[in-house]
Amino acid sequence: MCSKISAFPIPKYCIHCTVSNEIEYIDSSYIYGKSYGMIYICKGCESYVGVHDNTNIPLGILANKELRELKKSAHELFDKLWKNKENKYVARFDAYQWLAKELDLKELHFAWLNKYDLKLAIQILKTKSLTYLFNNR
Repeated sequence: MCSKISAFPIPKYCIHCTVSNEIEYIDSSYIYGKSYGMIYICKGCESYVGVHDNTNIPLGILANKELRELKKSAHELFDKLWKNKENKYVARFDAYQWLAKELDLKELHFAWLNKYDLKLAIQILKTKSLTYLFNNR
């Protein structure tokens, strides 16, 4: 567990922005209108990332609008692999293991992926999901 949490350093500057490189640590109510915990945000381009509960450690990389849309698309495809299964916990774990292997990663969380990897994940999910589902009935 420690290796996952320490995988992403606290962002010091925005990786997406040409307007402002300053990162602020603020409550997520700034984005959502309701608090879901703290976030790191670049107010110049609205890139942000949440943090692990009761820590200041980011869940992944700063995500701009394009990256958030790619994550949403990937999750929509990915969730079809496990949400209708009887044992959702095991099915979800197995699906993450499968996709991580397809992406040549040891572990996977969509918040960890950059634009290139998210596009690759989406392509894999679009082209190989039926085979995965057939083999994991």
